[in-house]
Amino acid sequence: MYKILVYLVMIGLAACSADSNKNVDREKIRQEMKDREIKRVSEPELMDAAFRTGADLVGMAEDILSKKLEGFYDSIVSNTNNQDKWVIHPPVSQVIMPVLDSLSQLTGHSVALFSLKLKGLYTDTLDVEKQLLEAYQYNIDNELTSEDNVQRLGTDQLLFTRPVTSKSSICFPALVEEVFDKAPDTLGNDRSVYFCGMWSIRLSKRLLVRSL
Repeated sequence: MYKILVYLVMIGLAACSADSNKNVDREKIRQEMKDREIKRVSEPELMDAAFRTGADLVGMAEDILSKKLEGFYDSIVSNTNNQDKWVIHPPVSQVIMPVLDSLSQLTGHSVALFSLKLKGLYTDTLDVEKQLLEAYQYNIDNELTSEDNVQRLGTDQLLFTRPVTSKSSICFPALVEEVFDKAPDTLGNDRSVYFCGMWSIRLSKRLLVRSL
């Protein structure tokens, strides 16, 4: 009789355990279904989310890069042939690219910094990105207004772009290599605004919708 009771208790515990696992599985399935549920998001809501997310990512990237490059200009050695010339060689591969790659992996959005002088750095550069880069440069060179821009990239992505000018703390890294007539730390006194590059953020539509 005792053995029978023990056996029944063991069966009951096994059943409870199975029910518990089933409940966990059900909750997991419900969550997955909720995550995959298609939300009804209007075009204005989607575009607004793209503008906000793109701007936040650019701000985050610039803050990180500014801190990492703080002591960079102090380490620049003047050209021995001409003490008035300074050659800028920002550590693109050592500092900038790792930061952008980390942000891309962390957020699920592709974060990139473009310049007309960054030839060959991005092998998958889209035609629309090249066109926007040239348009931003034209506008800034001709003192025309250049603003943040968002447009669709197919059905799964949106593209956020922002021009980088000499007003930005990351202007010199965006240039990659340039010879100036003044030391870098004195260029900030120059009131002229010139074009340096462009932020290009390829945003995941799925992640944007999920964030709303």
